[in-house]
Amino acid sequence: MLFNFNTKALRTLRNTKKNLVKLIALSVLVLNLSSQAQTPDYYSTDNHLRYEDYEYMPNIKTVMLHHDLGDPNSTNDQLSDEVISMKTSDRLLLSFDDMDGGTKDFSYTFIHCDSHWQPSDINFFDVVKGYTEDRIRDYRSSYNTYQLFTHYSLSFPNESIRPIKSGNYIIKVYQDGDQDKLVLTRRFMIVDRKVTIKAEINQPTSIKERFRQQHIDFKVIYSNNMTYGLNDELNVVIRQNGRWDNALTDIKPTFQQDQVLDFYYQEGNVFNGSNEFRWFDTRTIKTRTERTERLIKDSTTNIYTADLYGDPNRAKQRYSSESDLNGKYFIHTQDGTDSDLECDYTYVHFSLPYDSPQTNGNFYIFGGLTDWRINNKSLLTYNFDEKAYECTLYLKQGYYNYEYVFLEDKAPVADDTYIEGSHYETENDYTIYVYEKPMGSRIDMLIGIMKFNSIKKF
Repeated sequence: MLFNFNTKALRTLRNTKKNLVKLIALSVLVLNLSSQAQTPDYYSTDNHLRYEDYEYMPNIKTVMLHHDLGDPNSTNDQLSDEVISMKTSDRLLLSFDDMDGGTKDFSYTFIHCDSHWQPSDINFFDVVKGYTEDRIRDYRSSYNTYQLFTHYSLSFPNESIRPIKSGNYIIKVYQDGDQDKLVLTRRFMIVDRKVTIKAEINQPTSIKERFRQQHIDFKVIYSNNMTYGLNDELNVVIRQNGRWDNALTDIKPTFQQDQVLDFYYQEGNVFNGSNEFRWFDTRTIKTRTERTERLIKDSTTNIYTADLYGDPNRAKQRYSSESDLNGKYFIHTQDGTDSDLECDYTYVHFSLPYDSPQTNGNFYIFGGLTDWRINNKSLLTYNFDEKAYECTLYLKQGYYNYEYVFLEDKAPVADDTYIEGSHYETENDYTIYVYEKPMGSRIDMLIGIMKFNSIKKF
């Protein structure tokens, strides 16, 4: 009996110790989340206007902004960038779903911004022709879906409102004619091409980063009737894939010869190569796809949950070439013909196996599916029973890219190499934007843009 008693006591002690360790870890995690929740850039819940891609109402889903080429179901349309050229018939198409259904009075207007995405100090009618605002009149109701929603769309520039200057813009959508009743904001650009850009990607000179990072060398070539100095009116921005948070800004030329400005920096103009994006496919909910472990239908709502396979930590894995969308997604259903209205919504459950919770930061789902933003919706929480970080997103049927990023406490930029690793060979999209602010002007005008790829040629 003494032996049995000691054995039982020892088991109790061990279980108590395990529970105590778990409780301490959980307490630290809660304190960490509480600390992060005080950071307004990532967790603010008020509806003040943001000059970025943002949804201000939880009922607004699947906001997309891309070229309007006449076929909203086209993959090429959906994967295009939010930039159009001056003096052309180019248009952009804004679309979104209202999960409340019914019809609402949505209006929109434009805001011109400088190269840092702050509002320009200029009169509205100096940059826009037409009315100051207009209503969104194109809306249709979903059909053949368990989740009911109303799909809204808007093509612009149009006869009502037409930007007449190049540069950065915000389209602001609001409800009931009240500009303080914000619905969403989206960034877009209009370019008036006056310069030519030539760029290439090389390995960094640093031995330490040579196999992890990608170094961008580029030149800006201007015509004879233009004059620029090394520190004059030009400001250059480089963006990787769809991200703005890690964009390189305020880049100045290092050398000038004839009509060529050289932007060669031996230690600068570098990005982490990171890794190819992960993916999942929910274009059909009639059967499991390759990345889906389980497809579960709720008996009450009939809404499906796509439970994805656990994702491996790739930080120490060798590089493996895989085709991806560089973080983007497109909406499509294989179970209908109209992707705007017949694509249903599904819960997508992500799992990242991890032995114990991190106490100095948090993990997030990152990519176009989360608007490239760090917030509560994209936050992964630790499941002690499964020993994994988990997150569930409510997404429209389609094909999606994503990655895991780690945001260390008080860090300004999320780290996409912590889980994904980083390789020079990774295929990434880069875009160079050249802004000009002429003498006496109050606005930054976009006079050059070049999109290129670390491997492919456009």
